Amino acid sequence: MKFLDTILSLGGSTVSQRAACARHLSALLSSGIALPEALDLVASVSPYVLRSTLRSVSDSIASGNTLSQALERYPRHFPPLFIAMVKSGEASGTLSKNLSYVAVQLEKERQFVSKVRSAMMYPSLVLGATGLMGLGMVYFILPKILPLFRGLKVELPMSTKVLLWLADVVNTHGTLLALGVFVGLPLLWFMFSRKFFAPFRHAVLLRIPLFGSLAQDTLLTRMSFTLGTLLQSGLHIDEALTVTEGMINHTQYRRVLKTAVSRVRSGGTLSDVFAQHPHLFPPLMVSMISVAQESGELMETFTSIGVMYEQEADMRMKTITTLIEPVLLLIIGSVVGWLALSIISPIYGITGNIRR
Repeated sequence: MKFLDTILSLGGSTVSQRAACARHLSALLSSGIALPEALDLVASVSPYVLRSTLRSVSDSIASGNTLSQALERYPRHFPPLFIAMVKSGEASGTLSKNLSYVAVQLEKERQFVSKVRSAMMYPSLVLGATGLMGLGMVYFILPKILPLFRGLKVELPMSTKVLLWLADVVNTHGTLLALGVFVGLPLLWFMFSRKFFAPFRHAVLLRIPLFGSLAQDTLLTRMSFTLGTLLQSGLHIDEALTVTEGMINHTQYRRVLKTAVSRVRSGGTLSDVFAQHPHLFPPLMVSMISVAQESGELMETFTSIGVMYEQEADMRMKTITTLIEPVLLLIIGSVVGWLALSIISPIYGITGNIRR
């Protein structure tokens, strides 16, 4: 059983599992239970993927390490936000409270990602089903029907000629086409997901109509909530920016956050850095941060910004799902209509010749 725990712990845990771990650990520490014992208790109710890791963390603490030092050995389970909050809690004596903040932030992140995935599920399923139906028609139905039109002594419409050409291509090079699709798409996805391609991919993402705005709102929501939570736990703004930079998976935003860290440490302001990149940080957000810097309420302001852009993202998701249904129906109807016209038009041509 121990070997199985070790093997399963090599994979990364889910956001829900991390949130539950932080929440349970916070509750046990608040009740006065010592940290090693609390870790053992949390491990006993955790899934396999975390059980062995938490027991190893408990052993590491027993040998003299701090909790943050022990957690740093397992980056797949404990992201920079988790470790930074624990480290801040250890320094300020508010470990239990900071773990509670971690649980809340991770749960917000899980709910937000779940909303985005749910909104994209319907169009993805419809497009996938349409693609499979189209492939099935091209490979199995058209090659049997269209050869009948070759012997007809009528002038075929352009749509039927295109359909005949497509059937010829499938009959002649069908195996190569199938091989190209099944090999080419994964290869293209592999190349597209590489780090050296990330700057181009991220730049294009923000320029896609509707989806680019949704991606920006998602990034700003996560960044703002993370900064607000880190500042609430007692971290300085430069430390919070450093942790947030490691959590944002977007090249342009990470570059700006890295610049902001050095500027803030040298006496500059965060709003001035963000104002230099209006395509990434909207003027409203920059203005709110500028006012918060003067009033000393950055923590509350970042939380408010996170709520604001979370609501914006919700509205955009609803707009996309509302618009995408008629667009998909229009595309599917156009394809079906083109196929029907291509097949029926020659038949009408034959009946017209018979009547003459």
